[in-house]
Amino acid sequence: MIHRVSTRLSRQHLVIPRRSFFGINIGDITSDRPPPKPLLNKWEPEEWTVTTDRKIGGKSKAACEAGEEGGIVFKGNTSLDLRQESRASKSGFCSLISPPLSESMFEASLALDNYKALWIKMRKWDNRNYTVNLYPDSYIGGEIYQGYIIDGRNSVSKEGAAEKTTLNPIQATEATKTPQWMEVELPFENFMLTKEGRVSEIQRKLDGIVRLKNVGVLLADADEGEFRLDIMAIEAR
Repeated sequence: MIHRVSTRLSRQHLVIPRRSFFGINIGDITSDRPPPKPLLNKWEPEEWTVTTDRKIGGKSKAACEAGEEGGIVFKGNTSLDLRQESRASKSGFCSLISPPLSESMFEASLALDNYKALWIKMRKWDNRNYTVNLYPDSYIGGEIYQGYIIDGRNSVSKEGAAEKTTLNPIQATEATKTPQWMEVELPFENFMLTKEGRVSEIQRKLDGIVRLKNVGVLLADADEGEFRLDIMAIEAR
């Protein structure tokens, strides 16, 4: 069961549907799509790159670990505090970047071909708002396509924003206290091209011409505290 949802909130953010929608096949894959393409075949945590605001004088911490059921676990603690010697004006971010995506030993990137969306099997242990980063094989340095996974309970409706729908991602059985796995589909057409943290004035479509070097997750939601995101699989669909 796949949930195809918009990646925009105020034209930019993704809102995960309420769990009551799980009985609706929102994101049916049409028959003219090619078979799903896994973006990653290896999930060794040591091959992923973790970065935090400590490089600019922040106090956030993060780690990438092997998941109990497979995949990886991205977890840590974000802090909005800065060390006294820091020259930064704000902090509070942690990021995770995958190893290089490639289709063969001769390729340094992965083609999107005719795929229309990024599919992620994941589970959230928190109410945080995550950014999904796609790093294109581009001659322009610093470019990133960004989509957003937003917990709607923390969202404030704004004029022009997508209709507010929510999902309780940490709903769990009383016996296990473990959140359920979710399948989220992010249409490529809704990703925003950014450069150095700013939305690019000229937007290039994320289509079959674009090749991806890496995929990643960023937590920079102006909030602090513990976080955990489990990722089991990432595919182009």
